[in-house]
Order: sequence, then C-alpha cells, then structure tokens
Amino acid sequence: MSSSIISLLTLAGKQITLYLGTFTLVVGVIGGLLNIIVFLSLKTFRESSSAFYLTIMSIVNIGQLLTGLLSRIMNSGFGIDWTLASLFYCKFRLYCFNICASISMTCICLAIIDQYLATSSRAQWRQWCSMKIARRLVFIFVLIWIIHNIPYLIYFDHVISITTGQVTCTNTNNIFQQYTIYGTTLIIGKLLPISITFVFGLLAYHNVQQLGYRTAPLVRRELDKQLTVMILVLIVFAFFTNIPNTIAYILSAMPGLTQDPVVSAQIQFANLVTTYLVYIYFAGQLRVATAAIDASVYSVENNTTVSFFKRTNETVYNIWNTTAGSSSIYAVSGYYSGNYYPSGSAQIAFDGNLSTRACSYGACNSSFGALACGTQAGFYLTMNGGPKVLVAFYMSTSFEPTSRARDPMTITIEGSNLNGSTLILGSSWTLIYNGSAGFIINPGRAAWGTLQLIPNPLIAFASYRLLVTSKQGSDTCSSYGEVLFALR
Repeated sequence: MSSSIISLLTLAGKQITLYLGTFTLVVGVIGGLLNIIVFLSLKTFRESSSAFYLTIMSIVNIGQLLTGLLSRIMNSGFGIDWTLASLFYCKFRLYCFNICASISMTCICLAIIDQYLATSSRAQWRQWCSMKIARRLVFIFVLIWIIHNIPYLIYFDHVISITTGQVTCTNTNNIFQQYTIYGTTLIIGKLLPISITFVFGLLAYHNVQQLGYRTAPLVRRELDKQLTVMILVLIVFAFFTNIPNTIAYILSAMPGLTQDPVVSAQIQFANLVTTYLVYIYFAGQLRVATAAIDASVYSVENNTTVSFFKRTNETVYNIWNTTAGSSSIYAVSGYYSGNYYPSGSAQIAFDGNLSTRACSYGACNSSFGALACGTQAGFYLTMNGGPKVLVAFYMSTSFEPTSRARDPMTITIEGSNLNGSTLILGSSWTLIYNGSAGFIINPGRAAWGTLQLIPNPLIAFASYRLLVTSKQGSDTCSSYGEVLFALR
C-alpha cells in the first residue's frame, strides 16, 4: 500500500513538472521579455527608479526560470540531468539561480521602499528616489549576491554513491548545507523580504491615501499611485505563493518527519507543488503588475500636445433636469428644486481651489435628501481658443467633512461645435463619455479622484456638457470641488 502511494506521488510529480512546468516556463520567459520591452520603451518608466528596480527584477526572473525550472523539466520530464553531464553546470546552476533569486527579492524590497519615499510628504525623502541612486544600489547588491553565493561554486560537486555507484550533484559541506536551508532559503529568501515588503507596503499605502491632498502634478501623482498599486499587487502575490513553499521547506528539513517513507514522499510532493507556486510567481508577477496599470495614464503624460483646461472668462452655465441627449434646463441660485447652492455655482469647479465646491440640488431642496438629489444636474461651457479633443479628466471631492454621500459616482460628458442659444437643444450634443467620476474608492475630502479616460478621443469640440447621473449616498445635493479637462 505504501509503495503504491509513493509511486502515485512520484508519477503525479513528474506530470506536474512536465506540463505545468513547461507552461510556466514558456509563459514566464515570453511575459518577462514583453515586460522588459514595456518598461524600456515608455519614457515614464525609463525615468522612474521604482520601474528600474522592476525591470531588473524581470530580467533576473527570466534567469531563475532558465537555470531552475528548465533543468527540473529536463530532468523529471525527459530524464536528462545536465548537472550530471557537466561538473561546471553542477556548480553553476545553483550559483546562478541563487544570485537571480536574491537580486529578485532585493529589487522588490527596493521598489516598495522607493515608492514609500516617492509618496512621502517630506521633500528630502523624495530626493532619494533617483535613477542615479537606483543604479548604484542595484550594482552594490548584485556585487554582494555574487560574492555571497560563491560557496555554491566551491562545495557543490559530483559525488559517487558507495551503495549504488551513481553520480549525484550535491553539497559536500554540512555547515554550508545548514546555512543554505536556514540562512539563504528561509531568512534571506523568504522571511526577510516578506517582512520588509509587508512593513513598507503598509507605509506606502498610507502615503498614497494622502496623495490627493498634495500639490504635486496630477499625472505624476497618478503615476505614483499606479506604481504603488503595482508593487502592492506583487507583494500580495509573493505572500500567497511563497508562504506555502516556506512551510513545506521547513517540514522537509525536519529529520523526524522524513523517516517514514510515505510521509517523506508526501512532504516531497508538497515541496514540489509549492515550488511551482514560487515559479509561477516569478513567471507571472510582472504580468499581474502590468495589468494593474492604467496604460492610458502614460499616453496622456507622453503626449506633448495635451494641456489642462484653465478657465479665463468663459461662462459656465448651471443646468438641471437634464439627461444626455435631452435639452438643457437652466438652474438658478437658491435652496430649492432647480437651484444650486448660492456659493456653489458650477463655475467654482474651475477656480483651481480645492476648498470650494459646486453644489446642485437638482429636483430636491436644502431640507430634503435622497439618493436622486443632485442627479441629472451639471453644467456646460464653451472654451476660448476653438475646438479641442477631450482625452481625459479629473474631478475632486468636496471639502466638507460629511460630504461623501454627495460625491458623484457616474457622469456623462457630451461635446458640441454649435454655439449660442442652440447649445440648449439636446440635438446639439454628442455623447463621448458615460461612466465613473473617479470616486469609486473614496479619496478623502478636498482630494482628487482617479484619472478617467475618454474612449476613442478623436473629435474636437468647442463646448462640453457634464451631467451627474448618480451619487454615492442619500443627501440633499451632489457636490464636487474641481473639474480638470485634459485636452489636445
């Protein structure tokens, strides 16, 4: 019975290695190369120290897959053990693999520390986020890991078994073997990077929550948010793929558990499965991270013709009881249905001041609150300077401490090239956006929401109309601080 269990686990392990391993290797190498191309081709990434760390990590992860996973596939799947055919490869494989693994974990630690500094409110800390410092740190740590792993070249050798006469590639030094298990693999490879990324991940997340209150350029701020989210995704991914392997590795290092052949086979099988979880992390981490980036942020940033609209003397018309495609009905100052708050005209949304806000009651009044209050209301304006293409926009929340319920959740934006009184007509407007206002995640009060992109921005319009279609909760009105149009 025990021999059949062992045979079954051995066969299952070979099948996992052959099929899952091959898939992971192919996807990991191709994905890694694509990631390197993405990070090197975009100017935004080339100038970011955090992105530089992730680029280096992507390179060494390919090295890990080729030196670690490929050798496993050839050995278990095809019975070809390159470590037995070549003494050089016996020594070099684990040497190179551990250098790549150490650099990879170092880079993810440096990346999250860098994002913590980049999102800090202290200017002197943000100065540490530079490409010059990043290159120096990477060079120093690469040198450290090259030297640190030299014992693999010294102590791994071909050993002939006295009983079977077979040659194996193994560690010939017991002290270094113990250091490999507890020092290199558990502490340096697992516990230390997980601890560092966990602590600085929480600190960076806290900083990102405060970004909306700072005066940094909006696109730069959005990039910091996206990079931090990217790295936090990597950290979560690393945690759930590395912790099982860490536990299995500790169990396999306990002599008392490996004396029973069946238990030993079960632990070896668990170690193999969890090892492939780690390889999946190395193969897929940048794919997961890249999916977290809104690539259009970079298209806005890298388009040198994009500018943000700043109101000069343009008239902003308040409207209510209006939907996309229907005619506009003017709103007036007051406290009742069809009114906007006397100091809350939509014109205030273009004054560049986060401590003011536009507030519209819609079909409600100052003493009655409901979910629909303040919806089907907004504004339209005609810009000086002629038609321009709206490619993206930001909105900021109201400054009032209890105004979360008033935050617009969804809006519509329409464009028109007619003028004068014809702009009242619904037929003069073309719908170009129907979606989120950028406040799905609460950014706080008097804070910018997330950048929202206009799908297929091709047509230039001279006038734009914005209408709130839903808000977060039940209150008397909808309100927002600023509206910022990105135009080209």
